[in-house]
Amino acid sequence: MEEVKSLDRWHHELRSLGKSHWVTFYDAFLGTSPSNLPRFYRAINLYGHWPMFEAIVESSDRSLEGDALGYVITVAKNKFKESQTETDAASEYVKSVEESKKNTRTANKVLEKRIRERGKS
Repeated sequence: MEEVKSLDRWHHELRSLGKSHWVTFYDAFLGTSPSNLPRFYRAINLYGHWPMFEAIVESSDRSLEGDALGYVITVAKNKFKESQTETDAASEYVKSVEESKKNTRTANKVLEKRIRERGKS
């Protein structure tokens, strides 16, 4: 009887065993090997480990006809773009918080200066 691996176990194996294990992972979830290995490995390099991992798992829930690799790569690309958008939004938020802190410090210095001047009179 074949052992059923958890997603956490797969994730650990992919991290520790490297790219060659990706084909095994793809085959386990989609029932076939990638049709174009150079394209498959290029997508892993381009979009990263996590988007490809999620794309393969998500694709396994679909009834795909023909070559699934194109679909998997499209899903990975979209997941990568989403992560970039989230990262950009987080960066913008951090920038706005820093700007707000800077403005608050400036306003506090102005108020402190006014208080000192009034205290001298």
